[in-house]
Amino acid sequence: ASFSFCWAAWLAQLTPIFFLRWALFGAALLGASFVVLDQLMLVAAHCQDEQFGLKFSVVLYQASAMFVYGAVYTFGRFGMISSRSEQLFFAYGDSSICIVQGALLSAIRHKESLFHMQRLWRDAATAKEDLDNVIRKACVPVFTLDLRGQIVAWNKSLQALTGLDINDVGGKRLGDIS
Repeated sequence: ASFSFCWAAWLAQLTPIFFLRWALFGAALLGASFVVLDQLMLVAAHCQDEQFGLKFSVVLYQASAMFVYGAVYTFGRFGMISSRSEQLFFAYGDSSICIVQGALLSAIRHKESLFHMQRLWRDAATAKEDLDNVIRKACVPVFTLDLRGQIVAWNKSLQALTGLDINDVGGKRLGDIS
C-alpha cells in the first residue's frame, strides 16, 4: 500500500492532465489510508499492552501528520498555495514533527523502563522474602552476613546451639562474637 501511495503521488505530480491528476491523487489517498489502517490494526493487536495509549497516540500523530503533508502537497500541486509556502511548511514541519515524534517515542521508552524496573524490584523483594523464610525455618544453624561482614540474620537453630539471640549478635562481625 505504501508503494502505491508513493507511486500515485509521484505520477500525480508529473501528469499534465487535470482529470488524471485527480484520479492519481485519489489513488494516493487510498494507499495512504491503507497504510494508516495497517498501523492502527498493529496497535489494536497490542491493546492489552501497558503502553497502548502512548503507542496509539504515536500512530494517530503519524497519521495526522501524513494527511497534513498530503494536503500541503496537494495544494502545492494544484496551485492552491505558492511553492515558497509549501517549501517553508515542509522545512519547518519536518523538524517539528521529528521533535514531537522523538519526544513521544522517548516517553514510551522511559515508561517501559520504569515498568521493567518495577517488575525487577518486585521480583527482588519476593526473592528476599523467600530467602528469609528459608533461613528462619531451616532445621540447621544458618546465619547471613552483609557485604561488610556484619551479621544480619541468625535463625532459631543457631540460637539454640549458641544460646545467643539475633539481638545479641546482629550488626556484629562474626569474629567479634564471644
